[in-house]
Amino acid sequence: MSSRTGGHPARSLIIALDPRIIGGTDALPHIERLAAAIEAQPHARIPGPWRIALRQAAAAKGIDLPEALLSRIE
Repeated sequence: MSSRTGGHPARSLIIALDPRIIGGTDALPHIERLAAAIEAQPHARIPGPWRIALRQAAAAKGIDLPEALLSRIE
């Protein structure tokens, strides 16, 4: 399956739920426990924390680019 732009195949499934609709005002603590249980499993992750950590590391240390790509950009 390709992305809408015709690029790389889709690699993620994103499910967006409004906890207030599903379980009322008490749903959020349950979802937080579920996310913690998922993150505790080997090779499983919740996308947000990983992306944030990578962005912070790139901002602090920069990123390495191959010389060929760097010369094309410049």
